[in-house]
Amino acid sequence: MSVTMRSAAQKALLAISVGLLGLFTSGSALALTPPLPAAKVVYANGGRVLTMDADGTDRKVIFGKNRNPKNDLIGGTEPVASPDGETVAFAYKLPDGNGINDLFDIWTVGIDGRGATQILKSNARIQYGDPTFLPDGRVLVAFFKTSARRTVTGLISVHANGDNRKTEYRMAQRRRPYVAPKLVMEPDVDRRGKRVVYVLNDGFAGANFDEGFNNPLMVLNLDTGKGRKLTEGAYEAAWSPNGDRIAYTLQTQDDDLMTCWWQTGCEFTSSLAIIKSDGSGRRILLGRKLDERSPDWSTDNRIVFHSARNLPGTGEASEIWSVTPTGGCLTPLTNGSPASLTPAWVGAATARTRPAECGRAPRPRGEVDVPSGIAQRKEILWMGETPGTRLLTDASMAEGGTAFLYNDCVNQKRSRCQPPAGVWRADVCVYRGYFSALYGDQGQARWQRGARVFVDRGSELGPFVLVVAGRSITFISGGSGKGRQLGRAEVDQLRRMGEEEPSGDLPVAKFPAGDINQMKRVIRIYEASGSVPVTARRTGLSRSRVRDNLRFGRLLQKSDEYEIVDCST
Repeated sequence: MSVTMRSAAQKALLAISVGLLGLFTSGSALALTPPLPAAKVVYANGGRVLTMDADGTDRKVIFGKNRNPKNDLIGGTEPVASPDGETVAFAYKLPDGNGINDLFDIWTVGIDGRGATQILKSNARIQYGDPTFLPDGRVLVAFFKTSARRTVTGLISVHANGDNRKTEYRMAQRRRPYVAPKLVMEPDVDRRGKRVVYVLNDGFAGANFDEGFNNPLMVLNLDTGKGRKLTEGAYEAAWSPNGDRIAYTLQTQDDDLMTCWWQTGCEFTSSLAIIKSDGSGRRILLGRKLDERSPDWSTDNRIVFHSARNLPGTGEASEIWSVTPTGGCLTPLTNGSPASLTPAWVGAATARTRPAECGRAPRPRGEVDVPSGIAQRKEILWMGETPGTRLLTDASMAEGGTAFLYNDCVNQKRSRCQPPAGVWRADVCVYRGYFSALYGDQGQARWQRGARVFVDRGSELGPFVLVVAGRSITFISGGSGKGRQLGRAEVDQLRRMGEEEPSGDLPVAKFPAGDINQMKRVIRIYEASGSVPVTARRTGLSRSRVRDNLRFGRLLQKSDEYEIVDCST
């Protein structure tokens, strides 16, 4: 090779080398820089404590792994992560027996699910609740203490293992007849650890760290011990990253808008709002009166909260959502049952909180287990775990029967959701002696899937559907359709326990032998006498019961077939 050619080759190689070097030292280097890891969210679900990534993936149960999740609001709730992301503190709710004044113990657990420890225990004299963290890693907890003459409420701090208890703020009140004491609750500390925003319960709910009515939102200076009111009608609050704003849940003034839970009653509806730290400039974040609760604000400026936006007013439909402070990129992070509640960020200072795709919901998943005592009984009728767009939110046994609730929807738009429904099932022998009245008092009826379906629109509890199939009396409340067609879609979804999908006719109706014998005797005497009063006198039944038996008999004559059950065995 000539010197000239060698020189040219060396220049070309040098140019390529420089070009490649430029690729690794210019903007292209950004493409090779690994993206920030996804931030995690810690939240409560059916009494358990879980973590997940900011896009709703990689769900892990870190407390309550052996618990059958259920929307009874008992167990782990309101988890929050330490500043270093290694520890989670949460309240553990235990009922006091009557459900009026529940107690909360305070626990901590490692973010990996190890080392669960109870650090504070409540009793009738002193109660704890609503944990959060100070910047130095200490757990800040609201407390309420009572004696014969006064009550004391405020904030204490402890190490994550429960040691070195310190009172951070206290407010004493003299006990007076007919005056409920106020209660400090729902604290959140700013990033510098200087200010605490909290809700001052007005006494409406009593001393159980539950919501009140028109609660003031307060800000406390931890250095001076002085506080001031920002606004009213608040439930929970969270500081913005730089401490100039506060996100909080604002109680709506429309008392007709309620969020109701099947087992725990109703609460007032609220909306997410943002307010400046001086109390000015309040703004409703998403502009609708929905049950938006428990906001938490990440260090990279994103808000996570829970809401049943797809089925407003139905607590069992609550999911975890995230959104920007301007209302952008609203995205559900969970999509399933039981309800997901009280979220908080983990490690958001060095992680990515934006979801992978704005507005996209995760695939639906239900985690409510059917108790073995129900699952093993093949004669029980229900609608399965995911009938249509619904999700099973509760499966429970009660005296005399079973209950299945479908108060959730796999879609995140209300227009695409079937209405909630409940299916109550009882054995026919529970109603022995009452079948004539049960059939005789019902209103409109239709034949569907080989069974007679009654529609009762005059009940104080609202309209419902009744169907007798096999040994089951099945009541369906809520659901779809109107008039005679009420509950048609729900009856089509009924299937025996163990069946994956509904198919064919429902089982042949079975009736208690005593009811059938009574009905036949009434018909026999009436046909011989032609008189309702005579039949009533001879049978010892009321005239209305005689008429019920006659209607019962006429309906069964129209049936293709039925069977008899001996309820004495």
